[in-house]
Amino acid sequence: SVQGGVEWGAHGLAYPLNVPLQIGLFRLVTEDWIPISKVLFPLYYGSLLVGIADFLLRGGYRRLHVLLAVALLAVVPLVQFHGILALANLPLSVYLVLGSLLAVEAIGGSSPGMYALSGMMFALGAWTRAEAVIYAASLIAILAVLGRVYSADRRRFLLVWITPLLVVSCLWLGFAHGSVASSHLGEAVGVFSESVEADRVGLGPFGTLLAAFSATALHKERWGALLPALGILALLGLVGGRRKGGADRGWLLVAGLALTLEVVAIFFIRSYSRADFTILVSRAIHRHLMPAFLLLFVGVGMTALPRDTDVAAGMARPAGTADGGS
Repeated sequence: SVQGGVEWGAHGLAYPLNVPLQIGLFRLVTEDWIPISKVLFPLYYGSLLVGIADFLLRGGYRRLHVLLAVALLAVVPLVQFHGILALANLPLSVYLVLGSLLAVEAIGGSSPGMYALSGMMFALGAWTRAEAVIYAASLIAILAVLGRVYSADRRRFLLVWITPLLVVSCLWLGFAHGSVASSHLGEAVGVFSESVEADRVGLGPFGTLLAAFSATALHKERWGALLPALGILALLGLVGGRRKGGADRGWLLVAGLALTLEVVAIFFIRSYSRADFTILVSRAIHRHLMPAFLLLFVGVGMTALPRDTDVAAGMARPAGTADGGS
């Protein structure tokens, strides 16, 4: 039964069972899980690169630019490392990033299947880490507002889009709410709530976050050339801000910024229950920011790089939206 997962692994049911079940499947098929199950994570790594490349090419971006962007992502040390490490951060990044890319394409078309596929990716993300329910729901909400999916002619797609996330999240939390509440994150929320009630909340943890991130961000095993590339592309986007293009150009940038703020907020909450908060930040903040920074990279690339066509196949342009930079 699902409750048997309470005794499985280091976290039991405090973590969703998506990745553990995938690894367990190799045990059933091959009677072993190491090293055979390690193939899962290079597959996630490859899927991320192929998915981003396909999205940009279908959007009309130049092949050379897409090749350079994907090559840069492929050699980011943090992404490479998690492509062979059995942690949930890369799978979560793949689900959230590809779910967002599919959502942009879905909003530009009228296919319920594309909305459903995006929703399934977000649902799998929510079934990969407990806090990912928040991430997935917020990304759907942000993209729905930016893409005007709430409008009368598009509202019918909204239910198709959110149903997978609702079903998976409700079923999972129905079984595991007790384990999640007693997990590190659940305990952190409880301690933070007590601190709010006692008026003991300050801004100090934000300084710790910024200092720990800054001290390690440029380490060779972290982001490589990604952060400098983000800065350069952002400047190019500002300089070419009036370039003609679809309304979708800035959507992923907004989504990435929002996801960054959510990760920071979760670490802020956790600071009130962790005496080793500085160590936690220096070790974990980068991998937790992986999906946000990947979305930011694709987002700034879309704002900075030219398209070969104004109306790009599969890219988002809601009905009634005029051309213009975002």
